[in-house]
This record gives sequence, C-alpha cells and structure tokens, in this order.
Amino acid sequence: MGVYHAPEGAGEGKKFPIVVMLHGYTGSHMEDRRMYVDLARELCENGIAAFRFDYRGHGDSSGKFEDFDLDEAVQDAMTGFDFAAKLSFADDERMGLLGLSMGGYIATRIAPKLDVKALALLSPALKIPKRALIPEVRDGYVYMNGLRLRLDKAEKVDSMDSFPFAKSITVPLLIIHAKDDEWLYPSSVEFVKQVASEDKRLLTLEKGGHVFSDFDIRKRVFGELTSWFADRLRTRREPQLTPSSVRDHGYALPPDRPGKAEIIGRQHPVLSKSQLQYAGVRVPPATRTRQYRKSGGKRQGWPSAGLRQSLQLLDHR
Repeated sequence: MGVYHAPEGAGEGKKFPIVVMLHGYTGSHMEDRRMYVDLARELCENGIAAFRFDYRGHGDSSGKFEDFDLDEAVQDAMTGFDFAAKLSFADDERMGLLGLSMGGYIATRIAPKLDVKALALLSPALKIPKRALIPEVRDGYVYMNGLRLRLDKAEKVDSMDSFPFAKSITVPLLIIHAKDDEWLYPSSVEFVKQVASEDKRLLTLEKGGHVFSDFDIRKRVFGELTSWFADRLRTRREPQLTPSSVRDHGYALPPDRPGKAEIIGRQHPVLSKSQLQYAGVRVPPATRTRQYRKSGGKRQGWPSAGLRQSLQLLDHR
C-alpha cells in the first residue's frame, strides 16, 4: 500500500524532487498521529513530492505482522524507491530518502546502493540495545502492544546495526533526535561521527520523545526537514566543464550578441556564471538578464528574469 503526494503543476509535465518516506517498526505509511501525512503535505507545499508506503505485514499491505521479516522490508524499501523514481512528475536525479526509527536503519542500509541525493533520519534505530524489542516470549512468539511476531523474526529486528554502513554513506545526511529517546539517541551521536559524508548534521532536541509527539516540536522538525531537503534537492546537477569542452557540450558565442552564451545543440542543464567564465565564455557584469528562445528562426525576448547573478540559458532544440 502506497500514497504519493504531487506538488501543484505535476500534471503539466513538470518534474519535481521527491522524498521516499520509510516508516518504523509496527508503524505505517501514516505514522504516529498522521506524522507522515502532515510532513508529506508540507513538503508538497514547498515544491517537493513525496511517496510513503507500508512494508509487508504493516498498515494496509498484505501479510500478517507476525510473519514480518526485516530483509523483506529492505526489499520493499528498494522497490518503493524504484516506483517513486518512475512517477511521471518525479525527477529521478533529485531523490531523497527519509527514515523514522526502524525506517532509519533501513535507509542507511539501502542508501549506498541507490541514487540518493539526500538522506534524513528521524530518531533512527541505528543500534538496538540487546533484547530491547523482545519483552515477552511465549510459544515461539514475541508479544508486544497487542501484536505478536515470530521469535526468529523478532531477533532480526533486535539485531539491527547501521554502523557497518556508515563509511558507505557519502551523500548529505541529517539526523534529528531527541535526548529523551534514551535507548536510541546515543547511537546517533556516535554514528554521525563515523559517516563518510562531509555534509552531515545531528540536530539534537532537548525533548520530543521517539516520535516528536509535542505539537511545537513536531512543527520544528517538519520545518527543519523541509528546508534541508529543499536546499539539497531543489537544484539539478550542473555539468562540469573545462575550457576545452565548451563546444563538446553544445555552447558557443552568438556573433550578434558578444559576451552572451547560447545553447547550439543538445539539451543540457543551466550553467552558472562562474562555470561559463571558467569555460572561457566572457560574461559581463549584469544585474538583469533576459531569456531567449529560438522560434521559427527568430529570436524572441522573454520577460526579464529579475535580479540575478548568473546567466540564464534555455534549450534551443
């Protein structure tokens, strides 16, 4: 069972960054008190799509919880990521991954294998205290909060350990954790030190519990996540050019507009002013830039792009 959230304009052929949301142990695609519903909507309001779903044996998905298998949940997460990448409005070059609790463990396990551009973890279960998730055992099952799980399956969950994956995580990482989540917070402190990424941050809250139940705290968490994902997913990758590769990438100086660059061949992302200058294109200082598109053999001016420090380019094909 899965639900996607598309920003306004998704039906017009536009592509948006997208965040895949992984829920926690015994949770669902809605999460505690509709946490994932509200977060997904806030991301959408800020131009970021979202996809949330249930693992097998959780929420509305098929299977019984008592047969839940952690390795199958990992497979479900990878399948969900692939599904999200193929959504018509999703930009598969700007995909983020978010994991809560057990979903945080799963996210650290699959992120190095996927084309993830940003990774965020909420109260992640990076390393579980031994037997913490096995409170009561009877007849080969673990019983907890009205649910039961086969003992061999519960022991898999109880043995979660993200530390072997830390050196493989090279993408931007944000961890948000409250100090009063006493079982799990210490592992976040140690984990972030071992992660290979240079862009990493542990946001520590004085209180909030495991799922940030307080309204104001949860609001802050949503704001931090939305801003962080926007900063790291909003911009597409730009080509890395050298002075000798300008023409190979389809850029040239139009004879009728000295100092301006135009795309002469294939489609390519926008180049920044600094990239153009490094590539040997003279870009005079300017505060206003006009966009141009070739149509019917004529060059048509578009409205001013406003105050900018970079030269805007449009595909001419």
